[in-house]
Amino acid sequence: MQKLINQDHSKLTKRVDTARFGTFEYAIGLDSQQILLALLRVEDAHERFIASPLSQVANQLEREVVVSTVFGSNTIEGGALSESETEAALQLDSQQVKEIEQRRAINIKAAYDYAQLQAVQTGWVLSTAFILEVHRLICQDLPHSDNQPGVIRDNPKDRVPMSVMMGMAGVTNHRNTVKMWFCCLTI
Repeated sequence: MQKLINQDHSKLTKRVDTARFGTFEYAIGLDSQQILLALLRVEDAHERFIASPLSQVANQLEREVVVSTVFGSNTIEGGALSESETEAALQLDSQQVKEIEQRRAINIKAAYDYAQLQAVQTGWVLSTAFILEVHRLICQDLPHSDNQPGVIRDNPKDRVPMSVMMGMAGVTNHRNTVKMWFCCLTI
């Protein structure tokens, strides 16, 4: 906040040279003295918020949202932890993890944290490298015959992994299972 208050915004300009119309100079047109009071009020409000119980409530809500997000993601992927078990797992140190289900929850949280940090970087764009790193974080230390953390897998085209077969929505009988399996083979 202090950086904004101490800047002279009237000197921020952008010069553009055009072939047809010559040079244009654009300026923000702000008078630092006119906006100083507003910036001071924002800074004061921020300091009060950080020191207030409301900040603690916001932090607690953020923790609950993260637990809920990890729980939902883990459940979609076939995880067996309840929401309260997920919350307990997320409070564990990496060395305290005893079960694969706990590791899955912690890995999803690590990928969530990584994505949060990357998304606020200037110039960040979704890339294959980003997706592979998220995959690596989610899959690390989890046993799976087809998954290599951080590597795009290329399953043989003549088989569908059992996890895909078991996770198909709307499969209500053997006939539908065979139909869904055949559709996967033809994709």
